[in-house]
Amino acid sequence: MKKISVELLLEGKAKPHDLVTISSGDSVMVAARMMRENNVGLIVVLEKGTLVGVISERDIVQRWVGQKDFPTEVKVKDIMTKDVEFVTAVDNVFDCYLRFVAKNCRHLPVLDATGAVMGILSLRDVAKYVVSELQNTKH
Repeated sequence: MKKISVELLLEGKAKPHDLVTISSGDSVMVAARMMRENNVGLIVVLEKGTLVGVISERDIVQRWVGQKDFPTEVKVKDIMTKDVEFVTAVDNVFDCYLRFVAKNCRHLPVLDATGAVMGILSLRDVAKYVVSELQNTKH
């Protein structure tokens, strides 16, 4: 299987201006609604244009809804993942797959050379690529 960069895999996906982002001070309820409305499983948390975390469906279920007392007013900053695992545009997709497995995650922000978020790589993106490559090798 040929090596392909994350940047090539992201072609045709949402561009940075289409990314779903939120502030760490927004409520988790707002984040959950944004996920539903945009059909995404992860939202990038930015402060002044800088990546400060991500909030995922898993964060919401395990750190908010799954709490015994289930507080109604919780901020994104209270449950978001702050130590964000990310990849860069030039990373190899296979290496990204290994990172997905090692970190047990399904989404990784993609940062450009300046550290700005340029997209989200999902485990589904990698799986689609692998299936496509396998189908192409059969012919």
